Amino acid sequence: MGLPFSFNITLFFRLLLPGFVVAGALFPALRALFDNSLLRTTNSEYIIGLSSIIIGWFFVVFNMHVYMVLEGRRYWPNSLKNYFLKTENERLKKLIDAWKVAVKTGDKRTANELATEFRRFPVDTNTGKYIALFPTRLGNLIGEYEQYPSTRYRINSIFYWYRIWLVISEDMRNHLDNQQSYADSAAYVTIALCLDGLILIIYSLLSLIPINPLRYYLPEASILLFLALGFFVSSYIFYRSSLHLYAGYGELYKSMFDIYRDKIPVDDIIDQIVTVTDNKNLKDISKSEKYMTVWSYLQHYQVNRNDVIEGVIPNDQLKIKDLEDLKCRVRKKGIKYYRYNLLG
Repeated sequence: MGLPFSFNITLFFRLLLPGFVVAGALFPALRALFDNSLLRTTNSEYIIGLSSIIIGWFFVVFNMHVYMVLEGRRYWPNSLKNYFLKTENERLKKLIDAWKVAVKTGDKRTANELATEFRRFPVDTNTGKYIALFPTRLGNLIGEYEQYPSTRYRINSIFYWYRIWLVISEDMRNHLDNQQSYADSAAYVTIALCLDGLILIIYSLLSLIPINPLRYYLPEASILLFLALGFFVSSYIFYRSSLHLYAGYGELYKSMFDIYRDKIPVDDIIDQIVTVTDNKNLKDISKSEKYMTVWSYLQHYQVNRNDVIEGVIPNDQLKIKDLEDLKCRVRKKGIKYYRYNLLG
């Protein structure tokens, strides 16, 4: 039986590097803990190594939550989120205004640079104009390239990404995984440096306690606070300087849909939907409409039948005694359910 992970570059960037950054700040507390236990003879190298792996594992486990924080999707107070969303929209407006001036004056080089910047924002699907949907640069950058397949091909990128991943070659998967590991590492280290700052603040507060178990392992509180400030500043600088990693990966992400979208067997699934709904017109719809229809069927178990969204419920999953309750719920939600027999 092999190990649950492989020793490669992605392991270093995703697990070991962010784990080591936090383990370094936790080391005084861990060293004190070991020195006051039966494990006092444990070498510091072992403490750093083991704690780096454990902490790095937590970063991998909480990957989604790390991105939710950095993108501004969740865990932000509404007032703070609204303020930074406003600043992002103002930044977008300045970029577009400067681009218009550059175009008017014939400065093509500056115009191209500015266009590259504002194209890192999502598009309002109602107006076709660029808009800041998230309160951070990273959130808008990721939102733009995740939106790209939907606006160009009507493909739900999150849903179909996993399908495309399974049909590409192993070499391509490894290349994409390596590129994504650089971006993931940037996100993890950004959070890790913030955690370091918080840990040092906690150390400085503990120094105010008369009986401080860490007093022999730490410098003065003023030094700790200065270092904490340095970690916070370093986190922001690292975050800003690593945005180009996400932009580069985003171009790869978009290219995957440009090149490999036709490898998704939507026609076979459309045949299944035709069998379920007896709607032979689905075979004649455009490719983009097929992507949407297949997504609706597989993701939500619904089909669009005569412009009415219908939930598909097999007969063997619907008991007769539940019919009246179902009809009541359907009337409230305005959704029409189409029943069929899985056995034909």
